[in-house]
Amino acid sequence: MTPPQARPVIKKILNIPIAGLQSGCKLSLAITRRSLGSLEEFPFLSHSFSRSFPVLISGVFLQGNASGLKTRSTLGIKRENLKDGIYWYTTKPMVARWEPLQSPADTFLPTLWVADDIVQWVGLATNYLVSINDRLQPDESLRLKTQQLVGGLKDNPSKVAVLSRYVQTNCTYKAIEFGRHARIPNKAADTLRNSYGDCKDHAVLLQQLLKCAGIPANLALVSIQEPVQTDLPSLDQFDHMIVEVRQNDGERFIDCTDKGSDLTVSLPVGLAGHQVLVLDPANPHLAKLSAYPENASSIEVQQHASILGTADLSVDETISLTGVHGAYLRDYLRSFSPAYRQENLQRDMGMADTVISRFEVEALETPNRPLQVRCSFVLKNQFHQTQDGLVGTLRGGLERYYLSTVPVASRLTPFETTVPLQLHSQIVFEPPKGYHVVEKSEPTHNLNSRFITFQAKQQLEAGRLNLTFQCQQPVGQYGAADYSSYLDAMAQVQSSMDHEVVLRADGH
Repeated sequence: MTPPQARPVIKKILNIPIAGLQSGCKLSLAITRRSLGSLEEFPFLSHSFSRSFPVLISGVFLQGNASGLKTRSTLGIKRENLKDGIYWYTTKPMVARWEPLQSPADTFLPTLWVADDIVQWVGLATNYLVSINDRLQPDESLRLKTQQLVGGLKDNPSKVAVLSRYVQTNCTYKAIEFGRHARIPNKAADTLRNSYGDCKDHAVLLQQLLKCAGIPANLALVSIQEPVQTDLPSLDQFDHMIVEVRQNDGERFIDCTDKGSDLTVSLPVGLAGHQVLVLDPANPHLAKLSAYPENASSIEVQQHASILGTADLSVDETISLTGVHGAYLRDYLRSFSPAYRQENLQRDMGMADTVISRFEVEALETPNRPLQVRCSFVLKNQFHQTQDGLVGTLRGGLERYYLSTVPVASRLTPFETTVPLQLHSQIVFEPPKGYHVVEKSEPTHNLNSRFITFQAKQQLEAGRLNLTFQCQQPVGQYGAADYSSYLDAMAQVQSSMDHEVVLRADGH
């Protein structure tokens, strides 16, 4: 599963009854949001001029002396310097609508950014560390816990692995939105004792344990939701905290709120390529997380199929996931009680009508091992009789979800694939007694597209049909006009997973 990252959203709903409103009426509405008062630091403002409904004019008016502010906007935004402030506006902005695989909104919607021109990243980081200094003091309980966990280990990588894993598995994540009024973490000793906390608490606990082990580590701020505007310094841009660990080959970043990943080998899930503000007291700086490597996510499928009678297909399948997709599915399954995991997985993977007789999950609580899902199911009426044999179709199972697409009529927004995927599937089909498989004249099928590459191959081995399927999907950014070609390529991959099988009765 690849669920979107989310954070709490506070909404206020205003109901305005309009008497006599009916089809054909034209509704004009002016919406004004006003912020009053004085601040030592102007809060970061990111404003989209688009709405989910058509707008004639969308604008922002900033009243007062704006000489101490830095502003930037996307193309198409008009600016007027008025007597008592600044007015930004645009006419008939693009309607904001959700479309699958959508790129960040500020890459295609008209947007304005405003920040305080006086502050700089170094000063912001330094002042923030001062504000939480009392939460970063050494504590005897942390020293004792560190000694208990890594006292017998000699090398730093092993210590980092053990301490990261400890915080990941022993602290429950309780989300609190990171913001101007929620930036102060709990003390590490309190989080250790309570065994729960938000991202700040997880990060501070790990950083303090690492320091007790003699390993240099710093807190780091990152934005999950939106790209950081690096030329507009403001802590308001960040909504998450992780840990930076210094190693011989550079910086490494760890997010212990990620409960589904192997923290020793992977990037923080969902943060590849993101900008981070490293809160190093000696050298506060912006850094960029590396992109996912080509092998960041893999899926291996083993399937054994045989015919029940002359029509139904019995399937035993094992799907193994590592990397990003493994982390997402692990988090997804852990969000349900064991009694409801199978039901929800079947529904969301498009197999709600399949009768599953066996469902097992392995390594759900051990992210350093591949996640495995084993299931047995029956597909009804997959084969039918012919004059001299049987004809039917072998179909992919749970893995089909990861290659599924959502059609969009007249797509308007750019899209991207953010996680590389390597998928390998093998189906072994055992023909029923008294029948043999008729070999295809074209045993291989290939596609080499900028969106995905794959190869499907058929072989007969000792009377069994062995079908293998391999595909690689790279990361990429594409325009709205490319979506039709993307759908065509993915449809070819999907169709290649359905293998027609012709059986002849022995003697024919």
